[in-house]
Amino acid sequence: MRISVILLFFLVANLSFAQSSYTLKGLVKDQNDSLVFCNALLLNTSDSSLIKGGLVNNGEFIIRGLEQDTVLLKIVSLDINALYQTIVRPDTTILNLGVIHVNSGILMNKVVASAMKPAFTTGSSGELIVHVKGTILESSTSINDVLSKSPGIIVEEGIVTVFGKGEAIVLLNGKLISSAQLQAIPSSSIERIEVLTNPPAKYDASGKAVVNILLSDNSVEGFSGELVQNTTWARYLQSYSTAAFNYRKGKLSAQLNYAQDHGRNWGANVIKRNAFSDLGTTESINDFKDQSNLKFYNTYNTGFTYGFNAKNSLTIEYLGSVSLSEQDANAITIFRDVEGVKTGITTQNSGENKYLLQSLNLNYSLLFDSLGTNLFAGAQYFYFNSNDDIFIEEEINREDNLQLFNRRNNSETLISFATAQLDFQKFYANKSTLFEIGVKGIQADNNGEVKFFSKKPDEEEFKFYANLSNDFIYQENIGAIYAQYSRDLNEKIRLSLGVRSELTAANGISKKINETIIDTTYFNLFPNVILDYDLKEDWKLNLSMSSSIKRPTYQALDPFLFYIDSLTTSQGNPQLKPEQTYSIESNINFKRYGLKIGYNHTQNAFRYALLPGDNGQTSSTLMQVNVEQEHSYFISLQVPLQLKRFVRSFNIIGTTLDQVIDSRSAFSTSEFQPRFYFFTNNMINIGKLGKIQLAFRLLGTRFDGLYYRKPFYNFSVGWSKSFIDDRLSINLLADDIFHTNIVDGYYTLAASKVSYIRKMNTKLFRLTLRYNFGKLKEKAYSSTDIGKTASSRVRK
Repeated sequence: MRISVILLFFLVANLSFAQSSYTLKGLVKDQNDSLVFCNALLLNTSDSSLIKGGLVNNGEFIIRGLEQDTVLLKIVSLDINALYQTIVRPDTTILNLGVIHVNSGILMNKVVASAMKPAFTTGSSGELIVHVKGTILESSTSINDVLSKSPGIIVEEGIVTVFGKGEAIVLLNGKLISSAQLQAIPSSSIERIEVLTNPPAKYDASGKAVVNILLSDNSVEGFSGELVQNTTWARYLQSYSTAAFNYRKGKLSAQLNYAQDHGRNWGANVIKRNAFSDLGTTESINDFKDQSNLKFYNTYNTGFTYGFNAKNSLTIEYLGSVSLSEQDANAITIFRDVEGVKTGITTQNSGENKYLLQSLNLNYSLLFDSLGTNLFAGAQYFYFNSNDDIFIEEEINREDNLQLFNRRNNSETLISFATAQLDFQKFYANKSTLFEIGVKGIQADNNGEVKFFSKKPDEEEFKFYANLSNDFIYQENIGAIYAQYSRDLNEKIRLSLGVRSELTAANGISKKINETIIDTTYFNLFPNVILDYDLKEDWKLNLSMSSSIKRPTYQALDPFLFYIDSLTTSQGNPQLKPEQTYSIESNINFKRYGLKIGYNHTQNAFRYALLPGDNGQTSSTLMQVNVEQEHSYFISLQVPLQLKRFVRSFNIIGTTLDQVIDSRSAFSTSEFQPRFYFFTNNMINIGKLGKIQLAFRLLGTRFDGLYYRKPFYNFSVGWSKSFIDDRLSINLLADDIFHTNIVDGYYTLAASKVSYIRKMNTKLFRLTLRYNFGKLKEKAYSSTDIGKTASSRVRK
């Protein structure tokens, strides 16, 4: 079987097709590296008569069946300067022009007729592209805020999931970053976001989907700056301010960004648990409210890129953030045992949380030839330090027997990792064939210490409790290598074959018990196949197969009990296994419309469960567990609409069916129920009065056999307008107007039924003021920059 696959691989790789006609293809971008919507026209060189043409959709154009030896290509639309380029018949059947750069007319000192830029588009393989720069999404206060407003993406408690796929990994310019780093990136610096549901082998295999955030590239000489002020009215007033500066002259470009966020947050969570046994039923209800105050959250980063010549460049970047928040949370918990005896626990949490983040990146890019063959080398060091000093006032009342306690929970977390990677791309035969290979190494260290103290109010000294304290060291080393081969088999079919291998070694030591509790090494292979087929002029088909792995965090593995109140704890599960997912997906695209169908099979899927605790019959412990299998089926239809130049509408309707299958009696499943999804985002151009955005998202009932989730929806309205030659812009946003974005559901597990309802600070009104300044030198892009694809891979 293995020999047959290898023979098939080399047979496909060496197929060639002789054609009398040829195909012209390319990618059109403006000077800020944004994908352009325009027309590509082929004209007769003698009289400029039209031969044929087509729409440049999301920057990409393909024109087939060319017979002429020489033609004139014209790239044109209302909001770009027309570009002309002479095309000569190639030796092959496909002429790929690579990236063509045009002048979009958005330079600071120039006023042009502006078209309404779409916020969401799709690529040739069905990937979703979220355009941030120049759209109303720029008014978002964080990357998570941008993602939560994007189609098919769900953000809850900082976890990013993709509809129909599951939890995604988040990359910055193709490089894996932590959630803390993600929070430190100002949304105004984002150019676009790519959502890949079946990513190729070059991406990390640790997610069921990939969300790749691409930052703006300063490609125009001169100096520019941007000042942004976001003021948000929710339950409390919040403020978010940013300042960004860019400079480029000759071979050197530099950037400097600073952002500050402060204000009080709000959240409420109610959990009810009924536990059933031969002795009877116990019940617990926990009502938790959090209104912690963010005193300040400062982020800052600076970066420099030096181009030694047209073929190689070096980039260095520093990113940092520092934060201080005052804890303000309270909880009321009621317990009833099998005899109906009631115990009430009231807790009030106060104290401080501090953290410091620092990251240093170094990248080198080398271009070898005009086809785009290139080498990329990158290294990163990341450091994160978090300190919590929490004071807990606890009141326990059982049958009118009142007890008062003062608790202290001091914790410190130190996380650091070093990453090095090397990527090589080789283009053949005028870019119709591409070979990619790369290696990557990650060394991560996670050290944590928790110290728990308690005393009664009339006692002077706190007493140290070793059983509720912990000290741990966790180390993880991952080595990866990948290879990807892509080839145009003919003018209609493109095949990509890839494989990624990862070797993981993890070691965890509990200093508390002076024992190694994690010591594992495992090797995984992740194959990948992608087939693109151009059925007809406006029809495209994409088929893909991939696999991924999600590793549990150390905190999820550590069996330490983390104190919440006297009868409630959270705990890691040392028996937790990595979850592995195998996916197959099909995309059928007609013009800008798309139909996506897929299936995912996950082994050892993660779920959270509130299980019976060890501190009496009414105690509870929250931990992650594995379920044996999960099957997920999904289908979605994408319908973008445009009414002349006045209305742009992006719509997705879909459904997914998740099925948990587990042979253990504690995980017995019942009926399954599919989940309905609808998303619509509508941009309305009202001329001199600005633009209006109307957005609505609905997630229907979900039941996978164990976990039931009630439906919820979100409705938002936005308005934006520019002044002073587009230097000043004002955005108004009313989000989650009816406060219906609520997490509400239940699950039945291990002879217990747990229901929950969680409300967040999602109902808000926001005013955003944005001012651009500077002086940029206009640059005439009149030729194709074949190597731009390679240089754009520089991680910034």
